[in-house]
Amino acid sequence: TKSSKYVSLRRIQEHLQRSVIFLEDARFYEHYGFDFYEIKTAISEGFREGGSLRGASSISQQLVKNLYLSADRTWLRKFVEALITIKLELQVPKYKILEVYLNIIDWGQGVIGIRAASEHYFNKAPEELSFEESAFLAAIIPNPARFGKNPESLFVRRQSLRAKQLLYRNGYISIEDFKNSISPNNEEIETETAFDAD
Repeated sequence: TKSSKYVSLRRIQEHLQRSVIFLEDARFYEHYGFDFYEIKTAISEGFREGGSLRGASSISQQLVKNLYLSADRTWLRKFVEALITIKLELQVPKYKILEVYLNIIDWGQGVIGIRAASEHYFNKAPEELSFEESAFLAAIIPNPARFGKNPESLFVRRQSLRAKQLLYRNGYISIEDFKNSISPNNEEIETETAFDAD
């Protein structure tokens, strides 16, 4: 396992921060530890898909699980997670929650923490990442184990493109930057994530 020294949020590229929030917890700065809209959506989708429930954990909940709890999916663990998440949100500012999260999560291929990830994949410091590199790293987070086994994962490519699309739609990159970041071999992905360029 490759781990890294702790790095403050101000030394982490803003495109990386935004990409992670867009993909992992879009209302991170608006809720108080639980995104009830996402939870409701996940439950609704689960019923439609025959009981398969996708994750709807906020960044705060994921941080609590990584720091204090096991991966067990029991009701007791969920209850304890909720209690600790409430306490965390009351006592720790949002920027610090995001900062710690980025420093302790798994980025695939045995890499832990954003400094190690940016160095391992791009030989760069976290503040030097481009928006394309930031989107790629954010795309690994939902399933780092699967990415470690398959670096050409279509899921990661789709998530990366989605992050770049959201950066564009929210005004953080230009339409030219977005178009230039899409390689010709992403045509099948582009079809699924087409957007209005106007």
